[in-house]
Amino acid sequence: IRSYQDVSDTVDWLAFLINNDFEYKTINVGSDNAISILNLAKKIKKVLKSEAEIKIENNIFPDHNSRRRNYVPNLKRAYEIGLSQKVNLEDSIIRLSSRINNIKN
Repeated sequence: IRSYQDVSDTVDWLAFLINNDFEYKTINVGSDNAISILNLAKKIKKVLKSEAEIKIENNIFPDHNSRRRNYVPNLKRAYEIGLSQKVNLEDSIIRLSSRINNIKN
């Protein structure tokens, strides 16, 4: 389980944090919308209307470290100082796909 933030949101958040002072020593950056890697692959396939096959090569999870399996940042402090996600996951997928296609061409 992970979360994904569009790179433009990440850049905006980091620029905001660098250019302002806050009482907090640590403020997490990212998204708090959890999604499994498999569900992300399915979402990408659906959003891009892809015929690609989703193959799971290794579904063995390390039992000794649940943080490696599940990481979604707590964004309470980020929201308290006014940060927000501007680009949703679906739009981020479309933007990234477009960038990749532009590089290829």
